[in-house]
Amino acid sequence: MVKKSFVLLGCAFTALLFTACSSSSDSSNVNLQEGRWQITTEVKMANLPFAMPPTSYTTCLTQDDLVPEQGIQQDNNACEITSQNVKGNTVSWTITCQSDQGATVSNGSITYAGDTFNGKITTEIPGAGTTEQVLSGKRIGDCP
Repeated sequence: MVKKSFVLLGCAFTALLFTACSSSSDSSNVNLQEGRWQITTEVKMANLPFAMPPTSYTTCLTQDDLVPEQGIQQDNNACEITSQNVKGNTVSWTITCQSDQGATVSNGSITYAGDTFNGKITTEIPGAGTTEQVLSGKRIGDCP
């Protein structure tokens, strides 16, 4: 059951990160220094008997692309962004992914502070419970 939860969590998290689109709100006020960012993610799941190690990856972030994208990306037609909002320096979103087990719903939020950010994604996985991903990011240079 735990292994299946990891697979569902991984699918939901990856879909969340690479299917996010730019906000329809005016994002010109977001305190984001555009460029290449290192993102570190810690996954917390209440029913796991051990702590999962943090993972890191790099991606480019811009005013038009405020939600971090992860690694090699593929289209996932089972996921849909149901809301995205920018308020001040915070971008938030909700994404729903359909599977045979039911709908996985993720709510995320990141607050930018120039060359750093902190955020959180909470995901409700059918049959596996709720997970929380704590995100931190720092700008490490220019995009290629």
